[in-house]
Amino acid sequence: MINTSALRHAVPAAVLFAVVATPVSAEIFKCTDAQGKIQYTDTPCGQTSTAIKKHSAPSAAASPDEHMQKTRRLLDAMDAEHDAEKRTAAEAKAEKKKRKQNCYTARDRYRQLVSAGRIYDLDKNGNRVIYNDAQRAKTEASAKADVDKWCD
Repeated sequence: MINTSALRHAVPAAVLFAVVATPVSAEIFKCTDAQGKIQYTDTPCGQTSTAIKKHSAPSAAASPDEHMQKTRRLLDAMDAEHDAEKRTAAEAKAEKKKRKQNCYTARDRYRQLVSAGRIYDLDKNGNRVIYNDAQRAKTEASAKADVDKWCD
């Protein structure tokens, strides 16, 4: 996990260090010796030296305030991403808990149906209506499908 508090202090410090520690531009020379070996130095080494133009980094045109705002936007975006990851993890945990409970319920229902002697339902008057073999098989198949759906 990223410690954003430490990061908020580390990023500006790193940028400040990079600005202060940038070396002064110096000319670089490419030299070839008698054996054809190539060397790069900061001083010319005779007629075989060739000056190489260094590409300098673009100057920092942005003010420190603009740079700080950019850094804050970056850190805010990182915080938002972290919050989204936490939400996703919480949702996944809740879904896993729901699946576990549904699996337990489905297995219990299936076990009860398979081990029951007779299966019945109540009609609108409260009287028992016993299932025939086809109804029982259909109910057991439905319970088995629920087990397959919720249990891994």
